[in-house]
Amino acid sequence: MSKLIRPEPFYGKDYESGREWLQRFYTFCIAGGWDPGCIRPGTSVDDQFRAGMMSLMHGAAAVWLDSLPAEARASFRNLRRAF
Repeated sequence: MSKLIRPEPFYGKDYESGREWLQRFYTFCIAGGWDPGCIRPGTSVDDQFRAGMMSLMHGAAAVWLDSLPAEARASFRNLRRAF
């Protein structure tokens, strides 16, 4: 039986490095370790990565995400800049 591999969630805790987490998430997506097409088939890669990143935000990170203006959440590129 194969084990499903996926990025770890990000909670925004003091001991977590947001920069390192984002790099791991991005590398994972680019390397093809995660099929972002399963999120919403027919959407752009940017939108799929954005949705994937947003789905992995929990706790304080989710509160931060909710506090961002719509423009910052409009694309993966904008979200990465804000992060």
